[in-house]
Amino acid sequence: VWLEQLRCWGGVDPAKVQVIYAGSTPLDPDASWVIVSYALLVRQKHLLRDARGRPYRFVVCDECHYVKNPEAKRSRAVYAVAEEAKFLILISGTPVLNSAMELFPLLRLLDSRLPDESTFGHRYFRSKNNAFGKSNWAGPQRELELHTYLFHKIGIRRKKEDVLKQLPAKRRQTILLKEATCGLSWQELMALEERLFGNADENEEDFAREEVQRALKLVMKTKMRCCCDYVKDLLDNGIGKFLLFAHHRAMMDALESTLQGPLRGRYIRIDGSTNQK
Repeated sequence: VWLEQLRCWGGVDPAKVQVIYAGSTPLDPDASWVIVSYALLVRQKHLLRDARGRPYRFVVCDECHYVKNPEAKRSRAVYAVAEEAKFLILISGTPVLNSAMELFPLLRLLDSRLPDESTFGHRYFRSKNNAFGKSNWAGPQRELELHTYLFHKIGIRRKKEDVLKQLPAKRRQTILLKEATCGLSWQELMALEERLFGNADENEEDFAREEVQRALKLVMKTKMRCCCDYVKDLLDNGIGKFLLFAHHRAMMDALESTLQGPLRGRYIRIDGSTNQK
């Protein structure tokens, strides 16, 4: 996504952008931009600086609410990169659920002139000691001052209606599957269609339900191999992260078999047998 957005909005040559999918990938000294996940940044220390060992000059942290806890390993890795950058942009579309104090570590990254957390908290929030004597930040105070600082000094707020016209249109694509077979002859398929839509009485709900289920399973069986081949092609072409939905367990089993080799277990399957806990 970021590769496409850099090209679309920044006019960046894709050849100058390196997307890191695996920690073992060496940094390209000719790349002007490096795109890497938070998880890889934690595990691979060589990614904390560019290919020449210098701090990154321009850093963009997408979904920055994931790094608001300064004690987390992920946050510490991101802070190490962000604190040395000359330019820093933090992006998030997720609301702050508890208190604006959750944003303080991120605000401190953007503005090093901010006071310490305690001073900031006492100015903009009412404090209340818990049973262990530690201050909990309760309701806000000086809200207008804080709002002015957040959205006129360091922050830019964009509502959905403001940016909707800038977003690309939804893309829907129909994939034609070739050489599909369900193991039935043409005559058998026609006979099934006749039973489904021709002779069945409208009141014979049990009959209709049973035949529809059989037809759906035949459709699934018909396209199973073709779907697996298509998914394999996507993997071979480097599709990146994606969601894959299927209805029948047999189809899910077949798709999982297709994923096991290329992904080597780096996927999650969720079906009716998955423990919700």
